[in-house]
Amino acid sequence: TRPAAFDPYNNIGGLSISTVKTQSFASFAKGTPSNIQAGHRGAFHTLMTTGLTENFMKAVHNESSYYGTLALLNSGSLLSYDVEPFLKYGQYATDSAFPHASSPLPLNLYFAWDDPSKDAFWRGVMQQSIDYLTEVAKKEGIFDEGDPAYPNYALDTYGGAQLYGGNVGRLRRVQERVDPDGVMGLAGGFRI
Repeated sequence: TRPAAFDPYNNIGGLSISTVKTQSFASFAKGTPSNIQAGHRGAFHTLMTTGLTENFMKAVHNESSYYGTLALLNSGSLLSYDVEPFLKYGQYATDSAFPHASSPLPLNLYFAWDDPSKDAFWRGVMQQSIDYLTEVAKKEGIFDEGDPAYPNYALDTYGGAQLYGGNVGRLRRVQERVDPDGVMGLAGGFRI
């Protein structure tokens, strides 16, 4: 019920929500309120790795601890660094916009804050943290320049090539064919 592999996470300080217990999947899904940050400002950001190492995980911990100390001084209400250690899901990949055959692992940052004057500050902090963690991942040999960023977690500063890799040309051709007037672009979102 509490595997030793999770020991490093069982004693993390600070405000946390824990639903760790033996339970049904339905209970687990309902355990954390999905609107926990409703009404706050916030953003996601990401980087993809080819694996995880102890040094990379320590760097993630250090980043979250460091920026966590800045949160209250800068209107921050939540900082989340989520490591997603999936198995080789790419073996089930089918042709899609997001090239995932190599099974890249996303690191998801989610920061929330209240003061609109802190938007640039927090977005800058997120980019700085991702840049630093990317350098750590490169040194650890777990970063592949060819892996795109996972679009659902990407900061809106990313463009098509960063999100869709080698598929961006094909996606542009599809876009030109099915939406020659650019109507879908009026809704916002990432540009290819």
